[in-house]
Amino acid sequence: MKYTKSFIKLSLLIAFTFITFSINSSEVLAEQTTGIIRGSVTDESGNPVSGASVQITHIPSGSKSSTSSGNSGAFYSRGLRLGGPFKVTVTKSGQSSVRNNIFTRLGSESSLSFSLGSNSVEEIVVTAKASDFSGLGVGPGSTFNAEDISTLPSL
Repeated sequence: MKYTKSFIKLSLLIAFTFITFSINSSEVLAEQTTGIIRGSVTDESGNPVSGASVQITHIPSGSKSSTSSGNSGAFYSRGLRLGGPFKVTVTKSGQSSVRNNIFTRLGSESSLSFSLGSNSVEEIVVTAKASDFSGLGVGPGSTFNAEDISTLPSL
């Protein structure tokens, strides 16, 4: 009988302790003070892209956070400033995709999807012609040759 009362008291103490820690741990999670951005990266066929570089830039402060996509194409970045705007850039093998004006909120995650297309290259041709500026006469000027310069006094 003596052992039964002690066992019941010990069981109640353990149950009370477990309930107390369970309640307190949810309160700790509720005190999140930073933002989270998560997302996925796929190719133009919808297949996951692993190893893509993800750079998250907080525009007002210029602070940056970098991560990369995993085997499933997913990425996750936490500890970001609340608010925004953020610029998120995903790059892999010369291909990139950018999202602007991303905002983080307290207690929620910003979820993004990126698709990296084919690596198409656009050719740009620049044509230029030299101009003759000698006739502009922009003001007084002088011309010196090597003999003039060698005869000038130096300091």
